[in-house]
Amino acid sequence: MQRKNNLTLGYLAVFFKLSLSFITYPLILHYLSGVEISVYLLFISTVSLFELLDFSFSTNLIRYFSYANAGVININNLKDDAGSHKNPIQENILFLNLLNLSRLFYRYMCIVEFVLIGGGFSFYLYFFAQQHHYSYLYLELNWLIYCGSFLLGIYFMYYSPLLIGSGNINDVNKISLISKIVGVFIQIICLISGLGILALVIAALFTTIVERVLLYLFLKRRNLICNKKSNDKQEVWQLFKQVWHTNYKLGLMSLSWLFISRFNSYIAALVTKDINLLTSYLFTLQVISILFSISNVPINNNFADISAWYIKDKVLATKLFLSANRKSLQMMLMLIIATILFGNYILTLLRLHSKLLDLKYLIIICFVYLLEKQAINHTVMISVRNEVPMYKAYLLSALGVLIVSLLMAFILHLGLISFILPQLLVQAICNYWFWVKYNLSKDNISFTQYYKTIFYDFDKGR
Repeated sequence: MQRKNNLTLGYLAVFFKLSLSFITYPLILHYLSGVEISVYLLFISTVSLFELLDFSFSTNLIRYFSYANAGVININNLKDDAGSHKNPIQENILFLNLLNLSRLFYRYMCIVEFVLIGGGFSFYLYFFAQQHHYSYLYLELNWLIYCGSFLLGIYFMYYSPLLIGSGNINDVNKISLISKIVGVFIQIICLISGLGILALVIAALFTTIVERVLLYLFLKRRNLICNKKSNDKQEVWQLFKQVWHTNYKLGLMSLSWLFISRFNSYIAALVTKDINLLTSYLFTLQVISILFSISNVPINNNFADISAWYIKDKVLATKLFLSANRKSLQMMLMLIIATILFGNYILTLLRLHSKLLDLKYLIIICFVYLLEKQAINHTVMISVRNEVPMYKAYLLSALGVLIVSLLMAFILHLGLISFILPQLLVQAICNYWFWVKYNLSKDNISFTQYYKTIFYDFDKGR
């Protein structure tokens, strides 16, 4: 397998992907009111549900398109079938079935998400507007444009998995980088022009359009996308059942984690009457989430390779994972230390009215997300093994966070700590350590050996 994997390019792509809410934050904090900033941060939290509601279908697509690229035509016989199919990828029945299945899946998913999430948040937005005495129609218009831009991206969601699974992750990152730079440029112009929150949603729409058009043109040029359909609808249905067997579990786990990490922001938006405190809390969550996403790059960039090598050489797959995990955790640690030490100082230097939370709260949130990063990394590797035993634990944790948060906020009246501490308390019971141990046990790696690999490569770590 000859795959080029540029980690620096991956970091740049993710950085600019998140730059619409990171690079231009100084302008956002300067030109937008506290209510508009809070609404925009709620927009970001809500649209993150869109991609998660694919129930990890896109993640599995990367894995299966990678198998098809290697010649696999039957995912039930990966080891025996790998490399046996010599025809071009467009003639591979697995490839054709995946392509047609993904088109149908995302078409219907857009409709469902528009009704459930688009309509649901519009209902929530009505009460938010009343709570803070703001124009509901203005906020709803911005929401519909922002929501529409993400649904457009989801309709053609399979473009990226198709390219990544075919070994073209660098090209995906380049296209992502170009589209996000265009989005940042448009956002800056619109903000300076005084368009307010409308500047942010217009930039999101243009970013999606540019990215999907470039991806489509690249796919056509590489002859990786075609209109040819499989004649056997039964095979497509069978493939869907095979994919869905792991998809629904991964999806439930992803939704549970999103609920665990984002639920409190919605409660805080309704309970907290101090708009400055609310903005600081939501702003802090968004900044840490950006750091979390940047630290995902080593795992995401190597996911297709780890999945492909797991079929042929499990030792090499483990080495790739531990190396990616090391880089991911080191990156997360460096970023949160920099945020704790210099975050508010930089905001003060820029004379911006919004700041991160007080140091004690900031340290707790950073510590929580560092533990989350390690746990999520290992659940990714468990899914590569085609196992998803952790979804029940995450569902129970989501319920636990809900109960503890409501208890602290409405009965004990503990204030801001009610939105920070429950995630740490509940997740520490199981998810922060058990799934790390579970994954390591598959390769007979002890905790002592594992923590050495955070500083050294796999062989030295052992």
